Amino acid sequence: MKIAILARADLRAEMETWPLPGELHRYWAKDFADLLMQQDAAVVFDMEFYFDLQRLEALRSFFPRPVFVNSVLHCCGEMGPGFVRINGWPGFLGGGCLELACSRDQDVAAAGKLMGTLGLDFRLVPDTSGMVSPRIVSMIINEAYYTLAGGISGREEIDLAMTLGTGIPRGPFNWARMIGLKNVVDLLTRLCVEDPRYSVCPALEAESGKAL
Repeated sequence: MKIAILARADLRAEMETWPLPGELHRYWAKDFADLLMQQDAAVVFDMEFYFDLQRLEALRSFFPRPVFVNSVLHCCGEMGPGFVRINGWPGFLGGGCLELACSRDQDVAAAGKLMGTLGLDFRLVPDTSGMVSPRIVSMIINEAYYTLAGGISGREEIDLAMTLGTGIPRGPFNWARMIGLKNVVDLLTRLCVEDPRYSVCPALEAESGKAL
């Protein structure tokens, strides 16, 4: 069974750790056009996904086969039925439990069946912006920037304290660099529309603007 994947180098490295059964093989697409040409694929992963109506329409050419999109921010309700969201933020794909979201029962069933075939552990989470883990990590990063801006401690000390004191796999500033500041700010900005607890720390927002 062929699995067609479009992913940049860091996400590809994580996905290559997936211990797929011998009858399955990965095809690494060179670009989006190459991905669309793989119409013989049993499943498709667009890990370079960004929300665009033309991109969504092109990906629908694979239906009714499962189409997984790396979309932490945008929900299946915005895309239309048939898509399966996967938390593809850097650091969340290599080992452990994958985080998925769907909008229809039949998509849930298809995603579960496929994950079983691939031998991958997963959890289905509500189809909401930020899913679960990205919401938590973004809030940790945000609070770390508030702590830094308040002059309470430095970056290295905060990272060390969080890894040793809470057991998280990496410190918030390390995580922010890996995930990308824009991804964190975009998610917090969207979430704070409904809940002011997610308001972006000005220091984080300023640093995100400098990184662009």
